[in-house]
Amino acid sequence: MAYAYGEYGTISLGQYQQLNKLPRFLLVQTMPGLLLLALTADRLIHSGRGGRIAMAWGMVGLLFLIVTSIVDARREAGGSLESIAPYRETYAVLKDRPLKDVYVVAGWWPLRMSFYLGRENGYLDPPGGPGNRLQHLKDVRDVREIRDAYVVLDRNPFLGLGDFRFGYSAYPPFVKRTPSHWQQIGAFHNVEIYYAPREVPQAVVESYSKSSEPGVDLSTWEGARSALERAVRERDGELFKQCLSDEFKSRYDDAQLHAIFQAFLRAKRPEDAATLDRDSFFIEKGKWRPSVSIQ
Repeated sequence: MAYAYGEYGTISLGQYQQLNKLPRFLLVQTMPGLLLLALTADRLIHSGRGGRIAMAWGMVGLLFLIVTSIVDARREAGGSLESIAPYRETYAVLKDRPLKDVYVVAGWWPLRMSFYLGRENGYLDPPGGPGNRLQHLKDVRDVREIRDAYVVLDRNPFLGLGDFRFGYSAYPPFVKRTPSHWQQIGAFHNVEIYYAPREVPQAVVESYSKSSEPGVDLSTWEGARSALERAVRERDGELFKQCLSDEFKSRYDDAQLHAIFQAFLRAKRPEDAATLDRDSFFIEKGKWRPSVSIQ
């Protein structure tokens, strides 16, 4: 009973409010549940009461246990293999290459790459710091810092997939716009792997200077429309949130804002965003904001 209350009990004294849990946290119930079902089936078969009917129900229970266990095991195994496929295949690309620094994005990448490439080989989680071959792309501000190294770009988080969701705004521009001198050595599951040579052409350095990366100007409606168009074109949820009014964002949490952006992406194309007129925007504290309605 105490265990059941811990799983399904309320966290509020005034009303039933179950603690929000991901499905995987309920897997701990699997073995106790199977044991209880097996015990029930065993007692039905050997109880001696009810005769053939009880035995039939017991056999049905055993068959149910066998079938559901096989189906659930196959499904869980398939889901697990699918979720770790990008990390395993990245390791397959890098394992026979010379040991070099590996630059990764956030999410599970630091932990997974530390596991696959090996802490004993210098790939330590958390990334960064002297002597660590595992580095975080968020910490890089100059493209010249990445020399004779591998770069793993997972485009999925930027599209809002998986457990971790983050946008380009926290990353340097060369994460969004891949340098021309990087050599692609792998691509799968929306993940790209590059080798960054030791020599960085001056033309590449200049292309990523601050002057070449336009900021977000919301002081005019043309700038606000351009920022919105860019957010749609690059599927950048963080930039989209910058365009929204403070009052609008205060009504929703991050997950809801992400869902709103996904709905907006389905309804708009970059060329559609470019045709929005002044009536589609309003002024808030000197900044132009798009009017976003939730259907």
